[in-house]
Amino acid sequence: ENLDNGALEKVLNPPAVERMPEIKVPTLVIVGNRDVADIHEICGLLRARVPGVKETVIEGSGHIVNMEKPGEFNRGVLDFLGSVAK
Repeated sequence: ENLDNGALEKVLNPPAVERMPEIKVPTLVIVGNRDVADIHEICGLLRARVPGVKETVIEGSGHIVNMEKPGEFNRGVLDFLGSVAK
């Protein structure tokens, strides 16, 4: 399969990472505690830059949290949605 897609190569100005403070919608980050360090670093960046971000860490899960721990994942999403649906 050819993934040559010009849209994937588009350079954003300013870069998206610099625009994270502009996010004004409720934001949830779900991460497995056993995921790789790079993913935890990205989650830290989101926590630091997205206003009001909430994070849920799923114990005993790696990268595919929704498949590894579906009950915990669903509970985290539903709790979050319930907290913002006011």
